Amino acid sequence: MLLFLMPNYLGIDYGTKRIGLAWADELLISLPAGAIPGVDREGCWEALTGEVATRSITDFVVGYPVHMDGEIGRRAQEGDIFITRLEER
Repeated sequence: MLLFLMPNYLGIDYGTKRIGLAWADELLISLPAGAIPGVDREGCWEALTGEVATRSITDFVVGYPVHMDGEIGRRAQEGDIFITRLEER
C-alpha cells in the first residue's frame, strides 16, 4: 500500500517584536495560528519546533518584506538571517 504525505504549510511573518503564524493543509486554506513573542529568540525556536510537531508541518512560507522599488532593506536582511537559521534546523 502506498501512503502519501499530505503537505501542511506554516506561514511565518517574521518581526522583531513577534512572529506571526498561519497554517494551511493540502486544501491551501490558511488559518491563523497565533503569534510568538520575538524578544526571546531561543524560546521562539522552541515554539516553532512545537508548531511543526503539533501540525505535522512539511513546508514553510516566509514573508519577505521588499521595498516598493524592489530594494531589499534592513527588515528583509534580518529575514534572510531568520530563513538561514530555519533551514539549518
